[in-house]
Parts: sequence; C-alpha cells; structure tokens
Amino acid sequence: MARILIAENDAKAVAVLQQQLVAQGHHCTVIRSGDQVIDAMQQGKFDLLIVDVMLPGVSGFELCRRMRRSASLYTLPILILSSMDSEEEVFHGLAQGADDYVSKPFHVGQLLQRIDSLLRSHANTVDIDPLTGMHGAESTKREIQRRLGCGEPFAVAYGEVTNVREFSYRYGEEARIRIITAFAQVLQTCNQEFGGESVFSGHMSGGHFVSLLSADQVQAYCSRVREIWQEGLASLYARIGSTAIQRGPASESREKDPRLELDVLFCVSFSDRATPRTPQQLFEILTHLRGKSIEARSGGICLDRRGMQ
Repeated sequence: MARILIAENDAKAVAVLQQQLVAQGHHCTVIRSGDQVIDAMQQGKFDLLIVDVMLPGVSGFELCRRMRRSASLYTLPILILSSMDSEEEVFHGLAQGADDYVSKPFHVGQLLQRIDSLLRSHANTVDIDPLTGMHGAESTKREIQRRLGCGEPFAVAYGEVTNVREFSYRYGEEARIRIITAFAQVLQTCNQEFGGESVFSGHMSGGHFVSLLSADQVQAYCSRVREIWQEGLASLYARIGSTAIQRGPASESREKDPRLELDVLFCVSFSDRATPRTPQQLFEILTHLRGKSIEARSGGICLDRRGMQ
C-alpha cells in the first residue's frame, strides 16, 4: 500500500487519520513542523503528502509552492487539511499547487475516499504511456505546473496529426495506432535535436500531444517536426496500406478525398514573467487556436501572437 507523510500539528486529527490509514494498510509518517517536510520527502519515498496550512516553521501553502518547484518532488500529490474553510482559502490553496483541499472537522469516510482518489491518480502519472513510451497527461500537466512555479518562461506546443479519425475510419484501428506511434517517434527525434531533457513531450490521449520548450525554439521545433513528418509520410502510407483493413486503394482515396491527408497541426501558447499564465489559461488559448485552425482540416503552425515578445 501507500507511504503517506502527514504534516499536522493537531494531535487529535493525526490520531484519527493515522488510525484509519493504517487500518487500510498504508504506512504513515507524522511530522509536526513544516520546516522538516522537504527534508523528509527527499530522504524517504512517499506517495502522498497530507499537510495542514498552519504549521510551525513553514506554512502548508509555502510547502506546496516549494514542492511544485522541486525537480524531484513536483509530481507528488498534495492534500491540504485545514480549519481554514472559506472558498477563497480553498481556491488559494489549490492555486499554490495542492491537488485537493479538505476542511476540518472532516468526515473520515469522505476524506479516505479523497485520499484513495489521489493515490490512484498518482499511480497513473508515474506510468509511461504503453503506446508511445512518452509521459502521460497527468505528468505533463504537473510539468507545466512545475515550470510555472519556477517562473520559467516557456512555450506550450499542442500537436496533432490532422484527419486521423477519418483515416482510421477508412483503414481501421491499426492505421490509427501506426499514425500515433509514428508521430510520437518524430517528436522524440526532435526533442533530441532541440536540447534533449530540456524539451518535454507528453501524450495527452488519442492523437493529442504537448511539447514544452523555450519560446525562442518553438517555431523552429514545430517546423522541424512537420518537415520530418512529411519526409516519412510516403513510407507511413505504404505501411498502412499493406496492413490496414481498407475500404479502397489508399493512394486513390487520398487523391479523391483531401480529408484523408495526414498533415501536422501545431497550436502554441506562451507563459513568461511579463505575462504569466495558469495551466487553465494556457489550455484555453490552445483550445481557441485549435478551434479556429481545425475547420480548415489542414496542418500548419498557429501561434498565440499576444504571448510572443
């Protein structure tokens, strides 16, 4: 079961919570002071932090901020447990990086459900996507949160292959899988060309991908991805044509129906010190750009010009 660190100065709340968690098979470590939490987290392997806001030394809010800036701890789920229960305080806690916020006095059964939900979510984030070998949606979102917490200027490049749904309808599910894995390989190749570990790419779901990199590289990066994709497209069409369940000759169908052309579309949003944005704002911009671009059913690079310096 899970290893849980409880940073709580309320002895009664600790006793109740620890008893219930141990009964479920979890291992609990209790710390009474906020300034000991980061050291404890780095020295031991934990699956969840439950933290009070009003701690001696370092507050729970500050601990959330520090963990989201830490390269080794930023993915760990955090649950705030606090007697500060106003809506403003709850929203503030979530904005600092907490994954959930439970007010005291708490209902034990409901709190345990929230803890189980966070543990399941975290278990999914540490897994590598089996289809592409890339990071999944949750770890990608957490990497965005970490970069925002560190104040790093960066670009978010949403990428997809156009017309995948139409193509897979015509040529079968195996064709869709081949397209997605081929695009993932192109992204990984470009990541190495543009800085290796400094470029982060994740598979969000289906044919949707996100890459995080510096603003001054993003346009060249997107162009290079599209270039490599086009270079390998004929070979991909041939592989799909030889294995897929076809409802007509691949080359002939593509010539007659442009909706079956597989191009690459990128939509890009930015965050920097002058115009810091929340993850929600970044994705809202991407959704808006994609909505305007996808109507054309063609690829290209669509930049949020407001975020460009």
